[in-house]
Amino acid sequence: MKLAALFTAVFLLTGCASQTKSTVHNLDTRQELYRSQPCQNAMNLAEIHDTIWWSRILASPVILLASGGSALLPVLGLNAGLDVLDRSDASHVSVSCGGRATPMQNIIEETILNAGFGLATGLSR
Repeated sequence: MKLAALFTAVFLLTGCASQTKSTVHNLDTRQELYRSQPCQNAMNLAEIHDTIWWSRILASPVILLASGGSALLPVLGLNAGLDVLDRSDASHVSVSCGGRATPMQNIIEETILNAGFGLATGLSR
């Protein structure tokens, strides 16, 4: 029962897709660069990050439960690193397809807030 509640809480707290996948869904298809090869190549990153995102959603609570919570900081650290990579690639997709870049400072701030929230709730995205 606890495991089901934990999976549900993690899923509700993290949304339904990686940042890269969300960026791809929000691209302006009217942009001239949208049909360019660099944009199309960059959009392929969405599937990779979505696979990683789902793996994190499933593995993080299992690892935390199996470790009795002692793996909290390593899980948060790994997830924070993957979150930075996802957000950086989402920015790359945006730029490649005619959108704006997300400054690295914003990426780091969002990641820290996300990790802090995960630490405060005992969950990790």
